[in-house]
Amino acid sequence: MCRMLIVDDEVITREGITENLNLEELGVSAVAYADDGVNGLFKAREWRPDIVLADVRMPRMNGIDMAIGIQELFPDCAIIFMSGYSDKHYLKAAIQLKAVSYVEKPIIIQELEEAVRSAVDLCREVKARRRNEANRLTALRKALCLSMTRPKEPVQLREQAQAADVPLDDASHLVTVLLKVSDRAGDPKPEEWEERLSQHVQCCSEANGFHYLLAQKDDLYTVIHLYQDRSYAYRLQPATLRRFCDCLSVSLSGQTRFALAVGRPVEGIASAYDSYQSAVVVLQQAFYRGYDCVLLDEGLAENGKPYPLDQPILKEWTSLLEARDWIEAERFLNALSQALAQRQSNLVTSVKQFYALMALALNNLAKSRGVDPSHAGQDGNLLFWELLSSMETLQEVNEFLQHQLMDARLALEDTRSPGNFVEEVVRYIKQHYADEDLSVAMLAERVHLAPAYLSFLFKEKKEENLNTFITRTRIEKASELLQNRSLSVAEIAGMVGIRDGNYFTKLFRKITGDTPKEYRMRFRS
Repeated sequence: MCRMLIVDDEVITREGITENLNLEELGVSAVAYADDGVNGLFKAREWRPDIVLADVRMPRMNGIDMAIGIQELFPDCAIIFMSGYSDKHYLKAAIQLKAVSYVEKPIIIQELEEAVRSAVDLCREVKARRRNEANRLTALRKALCLSMTRPKEPVQLREQAQAADVPLDDASHLVTVLLKVSDRAGDPKPEEWEERLSQHVQCCSEANGFHYLLAQKDDLYTVIHLYQDRSYAYRLQPATLRRFCDCLSVSLSGQTRFALAVGRPVEGIASAYDSYQSAVVVLQQAFYRGYDCVLLDEGLAENGKPYPLDQPILKEWTSLLEARDWIEAERFLNALSQALAQRQSNLVTSVKQFYALMALALNNLAKSRGVDPSHAGQDGNLLFWELLSSMETLQEVNEFLQHQLMDARLALEDTRSPGNFVEEVVRYIKQHYADEDLSVAMLAERVHLAPAYLSFLFKEKKEENLNTFITRTRIEKASELLQNRSLSVAEIAGMVGIRDGNYFTKLFRKITGDTPKEYRMRFRS
């Protein structure tokens, strides 16, 4: 559908056109009006019409001069002139402007209708042509963006850039930014996500003086090349790149979990691959940092030699498992994860391979006792490697092995069932809710389990978090005590193990919907 601007100094003419033409049927979706050439040019700047239907002779500025100004702004705008004068001068000017039609006054509706229909057809053709050209350039620019992530001959890259109408050459300054995403909100279609992301990148690029190329490498990775010519080289400084990434981070927040890695700024399109490679290296740090992080090449500290993931470490792990020292095994895993995170020097593949060996050792121990908690069978090593390969952060890898440890503990425990542990904890909480030191860690130590494992068992059996159960038990007891009006709210808070009165009120309201005083008043009524 097209937008049309009607410019005529006679009200009756403007109103008569809209009353006598079925503009919507002709393909006109919206109409605006102006009463002379000056206002017509102003309205066109503001409204960006596809078609202008204008009188030739008007006060202050005639239709020809107005149309010249409009077409300078919007070359694709179709012009239809109306005139009550058979003036060759005006007609000649209209032809030079490539006006769609020239309709004489008094207007014959059929002639005007045909002129508008021709203008709409032209408008559609131009839009289709522009759309096709835009799609062609978009495809060429995506191809160029991905070509810059592979070793290419400089001549070939320059030819691709020229074909895509991208001003990249040997004097251009550019840098690669890699975006890794996970869990996109609403799981939009790939083309919808790419369009939304492109809008975010465009906004952040313009705010920092960059041009950009963008292409999806796959479902997880997006390549963004930021570039400028030599006169804007200062804009590729770390502080400016950080601002760009911070801007993009704000746009992505809430839509997806992400990591942004900025490569090394380079000069010349032929060096684009070097910047991309450095961004790939930088992105490895996201495995250790986790999601929602921005990583710059210049900001990476030298962390020394890789942590020794060797046979002695594996032997120590195996010894803990054979001794069934589950708490120490859990501490061992956490300490290993912290050590790796501090150094951040180990190759991600090497880390995952070592954790796969640890998982296999745990599974082999269980199988040697006649159980197989992971159902890994003979292909255990392959199974664990496939699972770990898909994990994207060290935290996920550590949590995976923690769960494997829990499963093995459950399978090998031959004294009490998981239900016995949980019921013992429930009984203890109901008897000792007034103890201020009551916590998951204290309960875990009492039943000789790792805190994470106890929390896991409790949630599995009771379908409620252990901390939540402790709080709910205390508030339920406080509700009973509030019926005794001789006790103050502060005294009751202390009697259920909560020393801070304000915190007690907050918890009470969260559980019951009332403050303690409101609850007491409601109970009395």
